[in-house]
Amino acid sequence: MNITSLKWWFNNYKKPLFCALLCSLVCIFTLALYQMRSAPFGELVLDLEVTSDDVGQLFYSTDGRYSEESSTRFDIYTGRHKYKIPFKHANYLRLDPGSLPFGEVKLYSLSILSGDVTHVFFVNELKNIIRPVQSMMMQTPTLDAVVLSIQGEDPYLEIKTSVLFGEYLTEYHVWLTTFVLIFAFFGAGICLIKKYREGQGWLFPGYKEYLFYVLILFFICNMISAMTPSHQSPDEFAHIDRAYYLSQGQWNLEVQDGVVGGYVDPQLWQYQESFRNIIWKKDRKITAENMQRAESLSWSQNRHFQHHEETAPYMFAIYIPQALAFKLGQELNISIHESYLMARFFNLLAVCLLILVAFSMVPPNMMLLSILFLPMMLFQFSSATVDAVSVALSLLVCSVFVRASEKPGQVPLLIMVLMNVAIVVIVTSRMYMLPIMLLPVLLAIRSKKKVDFLMLVISFLLVFLWITQGWVHSPGIESRVGLSRGEVAVYYLINPADFIHVMTNTFSTFGSFYLSSFIGNLGWLDTKFDDYFYKVSACFLLLASLLSISWRDIKRQKMVSASLIFVACASVALIFIALLTGWTKHPAVLIDGVQGRYFTIPLLLLAYSLSGPTKSPFNEKIVISHLLLIIWVAFMSYSTINLLLVRFYLA
Repeated sequence: MNITSLKWWFNNYKKPLFCALLCSLVCIFTLALYQMRSAPFGELVLDLEVTSDDVGQLFYSTDGRYSEESSTRFDIYTGRHKYKIPFKHANYLRLDPGSLPFGEVKLYSLSILSGDVTHVFFVNELKNIIRPVQSMMMQTPTLDAVVLSIQGEDPYLEIKTSVLFGEYLTEYHVWLTTFVLIFAFFGAGICLIKKYREGQGWLFPGYKEYLFYVLILFFICNMISAMTPSHQSPDEFAHIDRAYYLSQGQWNLEVQDGVVGGYVDPQLWQYQESFRNIIWKKDRKITAENMQRAESLSWSQNRHFQHHEETAPYMFAIYIPQALAFKLGQELNISIHESYLMARFFNLLAVCLLILVAFSMVPPNMMLLSILFLPMMLFQFSSATVDAVSVALSLLVCSVFVRASEKPGQVPLLIMVLMNVAIVVIVTSRMYMLPIMLLPVLLAIRSKKKVDFLMLVISFLLVFLWITQGWVHSPGIESRVGLSRGEVAVYYLINPADFIHVMTNTFSTFGSFYLSSFIGNLGWLDTKFDDYFYKVSACFLLLASLLSISWRDIKRQKMVSASLIFVACASVALIFIALLTGWTKHPAVLIDGVQGRYFTIPLLLLAYSLSGPTKSPFNEKIVISHLLLIIWVAFMSYSTINLLLVRFYLA
C-alpha cells in the first residue's frame, strides 16, 4: 500500500477513525478511574443501635461478589454502641447486622477512614449511601438516626462506596461515559455505513432534511421517559423479566413442574411491586415515598424461579438493548431503578438509529411521520417494551424493499443481510407479521442471486425452528380457549359464516376502541384523552394520508405498492385469526385481546405504498406538509406530557 492510497483511505474514513479513537480513549479513561476508585485499606466506624445481641459481618469486595474470605465478623450488643471494623481493597461494602429474622436497626452515623482521609455521614447523608438489599426496609428516619426494620431471613444492606470514593464517577459519570461510548460506537457505524452506501448510490439526495424529525423524536421520548413511572406500558412486567433472563444468559423460557418461567433476582420483584399497585387504578399516584423505596433497591446475588406472565414468548433477539442495559447495570453495581432507566435509554437509542438508517434510504412521507408522533407511539418508544424496536425494524425492512425494488440485482450484501435479520426478529416477536416474509422473496426472484435465496432459506428455517421448537407455550392457554389452535381453525374453515358473524360483532363492538388505542390509550390502556382529541387526530391522519399520495411513484412501482398493501392486509387478518384461535374462548361471540396498537406496523406498510424512494420536488405541497407536521408534533407532545402528568402525579 503506497502513500497515495493511505492518504485516500484516511480522507474517506477520518470520521469513523475519530469516533473509534474517542471510544477507545473513553474506555481507557473509565477503566483507569474505576481502578483508582478502589480503597487500598480502611476502617468503618458504625454508631449503631439494635434490639438484641447478635454477630454482625462486614463484607468488602472489588467486583461486587462477596465471600467469607473477604469479610470481618464482629459482636453486636443490645442498645446503642460504636463498632470499628477494618476492611481492605473495597469497591463494595455489605453489612449484615445479625442473623435474626426480626427486629430493628438504628444507624446514627457512619464514618469511613481511608488512608489519611475521614468521611463522616449523619442522617441526611446516610439516606443516600445506604441501600437495604434483602429482608430489610427503610422506615421514616428520626431526627438523629436512620431506621431499618428486619423483615425476614439473612438481612443485609449495601453501603454505596461510590459516594465514599467518588460519587461523581460511579453515579453520574458512568451515565455520561456510557452515553459517549454509545455515541462513539454508533457514530463510527453510521459513518462506515454511509461511506459504503454512498459508493453504491443508496442515499437519496436531501435525506438530511428528515434527520430533524429523528432528533425531535429522540428528545421528546426522553422527556416522556423521564416523567413516566416504571412498568407503565402494557405487559411491561413480563417484557422486563425476559430482558433480565437474557442478561443472565437465559435466552428462552423454561418449564419446571408444568410452570413456565425463569430465574429472577428477588430484588427485581420488590422493585416491580412498587409500581404494580398503580396500574388500572387512575386514582392512585406516584408518591415520593414510593419512589424512594424503589430507588433504594439494588441487585443481589440471589436468583429464584418465578412463573412468567401469560404473554407470547418472543424470540430473545428483540430484548437485546434492554438486556445489555441490565447486564451493564449489574456489572457497574448501580441500582435497579438506574438500570431500568438505562434499559429505556438503550431501547430508544436503538430505535432512533434504525429509523435513521431507514430514512436514509427512503424519505418518509407525511402519513408515516404522523403515525410515529402519535401519543401511543411516543409512549411506547419511551418504555422498555418490544413495540418500539419491532416498529423501527419494520421501517427498515420497508425502506430496503422499496429502495431495492428500484435496483433489482444491485442490492449490497450488507443491506440484504440487515433486511433478513430484521425480518426474523420481527416475525418471531410479532407472529401476525408473518406475511412480511414475502418481501425478500420478491427481491430474490427479481435479483436471481444465489446468495439472496440462501439468506431466504436461512431466514425461513430460523422462523420455522422458533415457532416449532423454541416457542414455549403457557399450559393455561389451551384450557382457556377450550380447544387447540388447529381445532379452532378447522372449525371456522368448515363454518365460514360463523367467522364472518364473529368479525362483524367484533368490529361493531370494539371499532371505537381500536381507533382510540391506536392513537393513544396510555398506561395500561387506562389513560385516555377526551373524545374530541381522537376525532381531531383521526381527521389529521386522513389528511396526512391524502397529502402523502404520489401517483407518479405508485404508477412507476405498481408491484411494490401492491405487495405492501397485500402484506398489510394479510397481517391485519392474522391479528384477528391468531387471537381467535389462541386466546378467545370457543365458541366465540367476540374476538378478545385485540388492541389498536397492533395495527401500527400494517399501517406503516400502507404509508410506504403511497410514495416511493425519490424525493419530491420543492413545491407548495411540501411546505404545507412540513408546517402541518411541526404543528402536529407540538400538539401531540404537549397533549401526551399533560395527560401523563395528570395520570401519575396530580391528584
